[in-house]
Amino acid sequence: MEVKIYKGAHHAWEALGPRPYFNARLENYAKCRVMQGDDGKMTSVLDGKVIPAGSWHDWAQRSCLTRGGHCCGGTLEIKRQATDDIIAFLKRNGF
Repeated sequence: MEVKIYKGAHHAWEALGPRPYFNARLENYAKCRVMQGDDGKMTSVLDGKVIPAGSWHDWAQRSCLTRGGHCCGGTLEIKRQATDDIIAFLKRNGF
């Protein structure tokens, strides 16, 4: 596994455009914190309660969902660099 950070990349940066824009209706889960076990069980970091299977979205809407976020506005340069990085990673790892 490798982690790459691309300066200037926002959510959905692969959607090319002149600049990122703010969408006030966007569902934002940045404040939703859970721990997921090997068995798939999710537990809220806020209160330690287990989130029932299949109800994560309902839990998030009640507990931590906010609205608004920046989206898109990626550049061709970032998209090309990410593609080159993925191809190099796959080659280094025998794919």
